[in-house]
Amino acid sequence: MNEIQKKDMLARKASILAKLEKKGLERNLSPNRLVNSSVGVACLLIDCSTSMEGEGLRQAKRGAANFAKDALGKRYKAGIVSFSCYAKVITEPSNDSEQIRRAIEQMSVEGSTDMAEGLRQAGAMVRACPKQKTVVLVTDGYPNDEDEALSEAMRLRKSGIEIITIGTEDANHAFLRKIASRSDLVIPVERKNLAIAMQSAARALPAPKD
Repeated sequence: MNEIQKKDMLARKASILAKLEKKGLERNLSPNRLVNSSVGVACLLIDCSTSMEGEGLRQAKRGAANFAKDALGKRYKAGIVSFSCYAKVITEPSNDSEQIRRAIEQMSVEGSTDMAEGLRQAGAMVRACPKQKTVVLVTDGYPNDEDEALSEAMRLRKSGIEIITIGTEDANHAFLRKIASRSDLVIPVERKNLAIAMQSAARALPAPKD
């Protein structure tokens, strides 16, 4: 191999390495791949039973969008689960605010208040996260089965998941105090201010654990 061929081979190697490095950087900087930079996962668990129809749902959608924005600002990934007569994953944990906003707009109300199933789904969403795990429960009423919901909440808390509760004036606040991880993580609110309370919950998200 002469000198010209050696130089040509080295140039090709350098070009290949540069392309590989660029692809690696693009992959690591992709918004949905910032796993290492996230301090944890926050799941917003929203009551979408028929009692939330109208102003309640409008407030919940606005509050969910603002909560997600502020949670992302604190380097959390945000996911959303709704519950009525069943639980539904609205969006998996993400740090894509636009994707979360679009998913929120698809929420609708129906049926009763299976809070226990909602807590199970929320727990399944955040449990695999090796960092901080938080569920923020938003409700305007009473669960179908208080004992079942409380048992599920206790399972979540024992597995290291922090629970924050937000209840309107029609909710059972004494029960929500039992659900929450601590008394200072219970947020009572008038329905007309639900969106503000949901956004404020983002400020209550725990600091990352070492």
